[in-house]
Amino acid sequence: MYKLLLLSVIAFCGVNSYILEGAERIVQGQVNNGIQYVISLQDKTQLQSYTRGHRCGGVLITQQHALTTAACTINTNNGVPINQANFRVFAGTILTMDNVNNVRDIASITIHPYYTRHIPFVNDIAVITLQAPFPATISPLPMPIVDVALSGCETSGFGAHNTTATASVQLMTLSGVSLIGFQQCNIMLQTMGGAPIIQVLPSMVCGVANGVGCTGDLGNPLVCNNNQVLTGLLTRSNNCTTLGGVPEVYTRIHEYVPWVNQVIAPPNTTTPAPTTSTAMPPVTVTTPAPGAAFTSRLGTAVALIVLVIQCFSLLS
Repeated sequence: MYKLLLLSVIAFCGVNSYILEGAERIVQGQVNNGIQYVISLQDKTQLQSYTRGHRCGGVLITQQHALTTAACTINTNNGVPINQANFRVFAGTILTMDNVNNVRDIASITIHPYYTRHIPFVNDIAVITLQAPFPATISPLPMPIVDVALSGCETSGFGAHNTTATASVQLMTLSGVSLIGFQQCNIMLQTMGGAPIIQVLPSMVCGVANGVGCTGDLGNPLVCNNNQVLTGLLTRSNNCTTLGGVPEVYTRIHEYVPWVNQVIAPPNTTTPAPTTSTAMPPVTVTTPAPGAAFTSRLGTAVALIVLVIQCFSLLS
């Protein structure tokens, strides 16, 4: 009885110590235990660390598919795609609670065909297909069907709270992200500083928030309209700096919905429809019975003899 009570106290204190550490996550963010669609892309060779090898964020769009940035799936030192066998996906709110229902191995990673690391931030999106779907207790956030007006945006993830850390254990949310047009965003980036400077395109979303993204926040989803519309993936953060009002840039999800749907579509297993043709009427071939030809010739000869006899009778 006492051992059970002691273990319970240890477990409770351990979890809460992680929560307190995590509260300093996305700079100036808040703890959020109500979101289940945010994922953590994790290096399985570093699972012994308390951050479970967190590499990047992402978003679950079906029970078996997630989105992240293409940059998160590329090795920064050589530009080669990461080995999917060495990574897994976690879905939950506390990284250390990685039971069998919260983690999945990766079946494939599909990088956008027009992404290139030499032109960063452009077409910065990748699809992660899992070996098995998450249970129904994990709720994905589907992609937008139509382009709608956006308001009330926020972003969530497991990134670090400073440049010396790699991640935090507790899922955090940064609310109050104000969206701005890409032309205005370009002007602000050029005049306000912040690195790296990029050319913002219509395929991107710019947002200004009270806080900023940090190490491990790339790939975090931007969600708007009361947590209902998946809007973007963080592709350019302010690298933990607290430069007030400097925009952060997201890949615009709506621009890539057709491509993503093509990637996640199940293999075509439909049986081809049979070819329709007009049937020709059957041709009946009659085979004469044995002896039928002989009987026919005999009848003809008899009829001819009768006709000759009648002719001679008329002449006499």
